[in-house]
Amino acid sequence: MISILAQERLLGTALGIAFVGFVVFEQRKRIYESISADRNQLDAQSQLREPIFGKQFRSQFELMWNKAVDETFRPVVASLNSQRTALPLFLLILVAFKGLPTKSHICLL
Repeated sequence: MISILAQERLLGTALGIAFVGFVVFEQRKRIYESISADRNQLDAQSQLREPIFGKQFRSQFELMWNKAVDETFRPVVASLNSQRTALPLFLLILVAFKGLPTKSHICLL
């Protein structure tokens, strides 16, 4: 049979573990509730905002940006096209500024 001292130690340990588990559970519950409340508040605020620029403005801006990039790099394209040595550099420039090459870019090659 186990001694009274060992029984008291086991009981104290069990009660301590239960108390710590309860405290940790309550803290996590409060943290998750606060995160949920903050997220709901942010969602409500973001739904009230209207976009700064409309869809039409963005598409026009994209078109103007692409034209500006084309005009800026037209001399580079011409020189690369005449040399035919730095083609990977040209493709790198295209990917960096305009995304993956399209059929119109391939026609330039």
